[in-house]
Amino acid sequence: MRPKKRPQHLVFLQSIGDSLLWLEAKREEDGLRIDGGGSVSLALDDAAQEETEIGTSQTDRFRNAIREIRKQLHTGWFAEYRVIYIAPSDRLTARFLETPPTDEENVRDLVAFEVSEALQVPAENVAWDMHLSSEHGSEMEKHLLWVATRKEYVDSLLEEWPENTLNPTQITPDFWALYEFVLGIHKEIFENPCIMVSLEGDRANLTLATQKSIYLTRSVALDRPHTAGTDTSDSSLARERILSLEIERTLSYVADRFPRGSIRNMLLCGFENWDLSLIQTIADRNDLAVQTIGLNDATTLFTINPDVSLLPEHFPILCMAYCRLERHLNGPNLLGEEEEAAGWQHLVPDAALPSKKFMTMAGGLVGFTVLLWIAGTLWYGHARAVRLEEGKELIKIAEKLRREEAGLREMSRTDVNYAELFVYLSSTLPNEIIVKSINLDIKTGVDMVLVGGNYRLTQEIVEKLNSGNFLRDVVEDRAVNEKEGFTVYLKGKLKFGA
Repeated sequence: MRPKKRPQHLVFLQSIGDSLLWLEAKREEDGLRIDGGGSVSLALDDAAQEETEIGTSQTDRFRNAIREIRKQLHTGWFAEYRVIYIAPSDRLTARFLETPPTDEENVRDLVAFEVSEALQVPAENVAWDMHLSSEHGSEMEKHLLWVATRKEYVDSLLEEWPENTLNPTQITPDFWALYEFVLGIHKEIFENPCIMVSLEGDRANLTLATQKSIYLTRSVALDRPHTAGTDTSDSSLARERILSLEIERTLSYVADRFPRGSIRNMLLCGFENWDLSLIQTIADRNDLAVQTIGLNDATTLFTINPDVSLLPEHFPILCMAYCRLERHLNGPNLLGEEEEAAGWQHLVPDAALPSKKFMTMAGGLVGFTVLLWIAGTLWYGHARAVRLEEGKELIKIAEKLRREEAGLREMSRTDVNYAELFVYLSSTLPNEIIVKSINLDIKTGVDMVLVGGNYRLTQEIVEKLNSGNFLRDVVEDRAVNEKEGFTVYLKGKLKFGA
């Protein structure tokens, strides 16, 4: 399998309040470049508020904003690019997970199970992904953060998108990019546990992390009902007080894992226009060293088109652009893995695309032609598939009978008391454990498949089986989440004369 081509041209979109931020970034031979960026208002002006015509809805304004951004891109006729939409953090759920020693291929199965259990939503109704720190290392135990949301939110977002215009290839939060950006340029900040605070419109994200992992992230509202109607200075002071209280609340949430004094740093991201005196008071009270980082720290890493005017709110987007183009970190994707190449609609400008009416007529004509060909072969393909399926079932039954016969013959040639062995297994295994299958062979050993329980219960079962009079060298081969539930494969050996 050939390696995937890394995208060198990216377009970022992020809804902040009544604006849609955008950024066009790419990697060239001489470094990273920002070709475009800005903000498009989604708010109605006074005249539009009086209109009741179609076209003034929030969805229409969102679509028009994306079309306007598309006209300003420097993508050329056949440029290949990716579109990343940064989802609001308050629409997502993020949890820390520490896995037991397991193979990489089993991690996603384990996380999928934990996501479904935590959200109490069937796995097929959840869009999720996970993030591993770039400094995590090669340990078998994984310290990771999974991010999830209901698929209906992703579907509703895609339904609002204008057709064939900057279709997103990734939906992701921004806190992982801020974390990895700082980890890449100021790694020493995370040598001790650090609380990282960033702005996202009228909300703030509070993230607790070390070099090994992100352990907690929260999105909190800074504008509360009691601040409405106040002047600018009073509103700013109220926001600072709310943020200070939420910082202390976050420190109390992680006190079990990080006792007082273990968290040494506070990193403020994008607070150029804030009076930080209240936050400094909270930091001093908790023995935290305050450091700030913002737009200027990120822009120095790019060559920026002189016509581009960036806002402080662009800082998280710049961090993500740096992580993707320079550090080759994609971050979680709630749409699933990106395709190797962008869709055909990304290769030409929207004006050059065929009209929807033309595509409908052409598709109908092609579909009618294909239907005539399918009608002549459909009955043969169906009959052939039915016969093959029946043959597979017969082969499975024959193979099962052969294994059972071999097992009975082997049992008759050994001095193992299998009746007592089965009674022993029945009394040893907990009630919630179901033996899916068991294969006994005096030469090769014992293979058992158990359904139910969890990792902790599995370890207790292994210890009990090894301490009994019938089995020895019992180990866990692997554990996966199958359709029956949590499934564990055990291997062991019989004790002679048992």
